[in-house]
Amino acid sequence: MACLSLFLMGQMAVTLDGQPVTGFESGKVRALLAYLAIETDRTHSRETLANLLWPDQPEQAARNNLRQALANLRQAVGDHKAHPPFLEITRETVQFNQSSDHWIDAAAFSKLLGAAQKHRHRHPESCPLCARWLEQAAELYQGSFLENFYVGDSAPFEEWSLVKREKLQHLALGTFFHLAAANERDGDYERAYQYASRQLELDPWREEAYLQAMRAQAFQGHRNAALALYDTCRSLLKAELGVEPTVETRALYEQIRSGKLTYGQRSRQNHLANLPEPGTPFIDRGKELEEIETLLENPACRLVTLIGQGGIGKTRLALKIAQETGRSFRDGVCYIPLAGLKSVGFLISAMASALKLTFTGAESPQKQLFDYLRPKDVLLVLDSFEHLLDATPLLAEILHQTSGVVLLVTSRQRLSLQSEWLYDLEGLDYPVKVLDRDPLTYAAIALFVQRAHQAQRHFSLSPVDVGPVVRICQIVEGMPLGIELAAAAVRSRSCAAIADEMSTNLLALKTTLRDLPERHRSLWAAFEYSWQLLSETGQTVFPRLSVFRGGFQAQAAVEVAALTPPELASLVDQSLLRQFEIRNQPDLPRDATPRYDLNALVRQYAHQKLSEQGDVEATRDRHLDCFLTLAEEAEAHLYAAEQDGWLELLERDHDNLRAALGWALESQNITAATRLAGALARFWGMRGYLDEGRRWMEQVFALFSSQKESTDPNIKAKALLGAGALAWRQGDLEPAKALMEESLALFRQAGNHGETNRVRHSLATVVSTQGDDTRAAALLGECLAYDREIENLQGIAFDLGTLGDIAYQGGDYPQAQAYYEASLALHRKREDKQSIAICLNNLGEVARYLGDDALSATYVEEALALLRELGARQVLAISLVNLGDLMQMKNQYNQAGKLYCEALSIQHELGVNADIAGTFASFATLAFKMGKFDRAARLFASAEALREGAKITLTTIQAEELATSMAALRIQLGEAGFASPWEMGRGMDIEQAVSFALTEEGND
Repeated sequence: MACLSLFLMGQMAVTLDGQPVTGFESGKVRALLAYLAIETDRTHSRETLANLLWPDQPEQAARNNLRQALANLRQAVGDHKAHPPFLEITRETVQFNQSSDHWIDAAAFSKLLGAAQKHRHRHPESCPLCARWLEQAAELYQGSFLENFYVGDSAPFEEWSLVKREKLQHLALGTFFHLAAANERDGDYERAYQYASRQLELDPWREEAYLQAMRAQAFQGHRNAALALYDTCRSLLKAELGVEPTVETRALYEQIRSGKLTYGQRSRQNHLANLPEPGTPFIDRGKELEEIETLLENPACRLVTLIGQGGIGKTRLALKIAQETGRSFRDGVCYIPLAGLKSVGFLISAMASALKLTFTGAESPQKQLFDYLRPKDVLLVLDSFEHLLDATPLLAEILHQTSGVVLLVTSRQRLSLQSEWLYDLEGLDYPVKVLDRDPLTYAAIALFVQRAHQAQRHFSLSPVDVGPVVRICQIVEGMPLGIELAAAAVRSRSCAAIADEMSTNLLALKTTLRDLPERHRSLWAAFEYSWQLLSETGQTVFPRLSVFRGGFQAQAAVEVAALTPPELASLVDQSLLRQFEIRNQPDLPRDATPRYDLNALVRQYAHQKLSEQGDVEATRDRHLDCFLTLAEEAEAHLYAAEQDGWLELLERDHDNLRAALGWALESQNITAATRLAGALARFWGMRGYLDEGRRWMEQVFALFSSQKESTDPNIKAKALLGAGALAWRQGDLEPAKALMEESLALFRQAGNHGETNRVRHSLATVVSTQGDDTRAAALLGECLAYDREIENLQGIAFDLGTLGDIAYQGGDYPQAQAYYEASLALHRKREDKQSIAICLNNLGEVARYLGDDALSATYVEEALALLRELGARQVLAISLVNLGDLMQMKNQYNQAGKLYCEALSIQHELGVNADIAGTFASFATLAFKMGKFDRAARLFASAEALREGAKITLTTIQAEELATSMAALRIQLGEAGFASPWEMGRGMDIEQAVSFALTEEGND
């Protein structure tokens, strides 16, 4: 998206993607933009805008001027190319689009001040978050609103801008005053003076700013400068307002003049008494810092636990938070390291030592600690608490006995106290899928580069290294310890070698640094420390979770790993397992939330433990049984009312299903592999995993050829049918036909009449697509008779739909319409959303050929809504093309092109070349109508080449339309002019042809 930035405080400036926008024809166009951008919360009538900028002109002339100004404004800011556009314009109203990609300094300024005003904080005058927001706001205020910008013949606009100018200036003065006072309290007198001076620049008679400036100069030892400020203040007040300075100002003047207020009288308070100085720079965790500081500033929150696995950076972040929030606590911060404590009995002594508290007398150390803390306003940082959980009652009692003590605890396990606020710490920011910005802006990559440079001073992130470093960060999921250990290895190995090693060997990375605790000298050691905290049962069952892929739900953990929900919760509390909720999803037929998952490194560690226990094969067998059951249970529901919920369940566990099928093949469990592949065929087809599904089927059939063991013919026939359906969806009609013929023979051999009939129907669809309507009709006749005999509504609905296809392909549209409507009625009764959508799509096509474009659009738009809901991408793409064809007929070429592009992108990803051929033809027709005849010829030729490869037969009407288009194209280009682009189109491979069709310049 293009980002439009407006700088309205100070000299007005407008940029688009960082480049200045200079195409404004007049100041009134700029004024219009400024007004709309500020008053963005409502629509504005054209009449109001015309009166605002051309108040003295006749109404029609003013509206004409507004129309021209809007046209120029849209052109200048690239509104036509922005998605979504910056302006929402109708015949009567105009509004700045709040959902567009834009940034406005005045809006950002007000938002920051609003956040500070609404923020709940422990001590308003010392809240670090509010100070940060105010500093950011102060930086944005670069001058008065629309400074030196005037529209001379528009009094209404000038009145509006004056009101905004005064309001923003008032807010700026308050911001500068607050920041001057805060910096004075902290002893940063230079910054205090700067903020006082900024107030005086805006309001030279602001006496409270003179007071701040005088004190700031005096505390820096600039006595004469402070006295000169008083003289200036007195002179201005006398000359402009006829008054003398207040008593407070005169008293301060006398203090400075007499030497009673001198340099160094106030100094920065030392809040950070015992925080250790980190040996390395802090890598940005801005989001986490702000969120945790917000918690610590909340008066209702007095215990925050940073929870996370070893090496995730809990200690480093806690120290940074303590440093940032220190000034929020009157009595400062105290850091209490606990990793070295052997038992809970030493905790009170460790706290006292850090607080520099000496126990005396006969009273218990615990009571003396409480008495010492009771009057304090202090933050206690308790680092590495996980092995001292029996001491949590002491923390609860500290909170009960005091009112100003706040606890920040780091732990691998939650404390399980009522007063505890948990913050789960994850890894540093890293590119999860694609590298979509400067690599060094990712915190994980920045940390790697920093540590690598420490280990090898000549190291720099070369283009060759970027990919491997991204892979390293992905392997460790941003874990700082893993990144630091990997970076240290650059002394002896390339980044690529390190990444390769890490992907297979967790034990590979170690450090010999002596100033790291033993548990952080390798990834194995970090996890081994957590392992030792597990119970004996936990050490037995936890490793079994390593066989899951992509997460799992509680019921699966019970079946595969014998882990109960309470045990899962315990592993979550110990940071060995992640729990997450999935929101905004369809109603699921099972209780599939919450879900759990393992960090990739934890999984690798757990799998090593599982191998050591000799439990890998038995666990993977249980995993296979679990997900085979899920697939077969789901399959029966994929053409029923609740299909969207079952599709979503299969999608969530697709990685587990892949792992299960992979294990069935690896262990040569031919029955389980065939059952699972056969059960998944519908899911793969509906969700568009066509290439993947066919590859799995090939592996299953290869296993058949290598095994002498006999298998139930029904199981194999079902898999063959599934493989044939996937081939048909991709337009590979001959392989599809062969697979279905073999399936049909096996089902007949087994005497399975119901499945025999299902294969007959699928085979009829294939031969119909090949143009063999006679055989298709015969097969469908048998299908319909059988389905009616057994009252199979689903089968009847599909039979009628395919009969509609045959009628449509033969050009008998009234008959096709009758079949489709009958099929649709049955599918609606069964609430099969995908089949409903397919019928609607077909009816839309028929309505278009019968000349009812409005009805056609209604059908197709309803189909699109259902298909997007289901995620049925192949059929969705077909519907997008159909809607694009309708847009094209209405001469809405831009909209048609967008729909074709979306459809083609889906089809190319799915590898459905037969569908792509049809989309190419639609693209070609669009190009012809737009006068791009050379482009049309190339696309028609590419479509023909794909149809020939897939042996696709055109319907009667399609063949007639193509012949008409070709004749018209030859006339436009001439035979000589037609031959060259035609040959170029036929010569393009699929990648080249898709790229050509999607080119932006071809679809403007």
